Amino acid sequence: MVSGLKSQDYHERLKELDLWTLEKRRNFADLVQCYKVLHNIGNVKCGLETVNVSQNRVTTRQTSDILNLKKGRANSDIRLNFFSFRIVDPWNSLPSDIKHATSVASFRSKLKKYMN
Repeated sequence: MVSGLKSQDYHERLKELDLWTLEKRRNFADLVQCYKVLHNIGNVKCGLETVNVSQNRVTTRQTSDILNLKKGRANSDIRLNFFSFRIVDPWNSLPSDIKHATSVASFRSKLKKYMN
């Protein structure tokens, strides 16, 4: 424990140490992992399905980017916490230039700027 931080609450300690909340750090890590999966970096398969833009006649926000993900159905509350389900909305809300970054390092850098 860092001296002087014991009496502070969680958010004050995070601010003092210049850290993100646990939820924000998990979201960041999930988005980086999603980038790796969609760009075939590493040997990970997790059932993420992209929207097929060519099948849609009308372009919507959901189908505007070839890397947007399709959200599956959740028949139980447990499924809502699966990576392949919880990552869809945060990923689809990212700007296109971040999704199409040329490397993992570039993606992480752009994502960090976007999340701050």
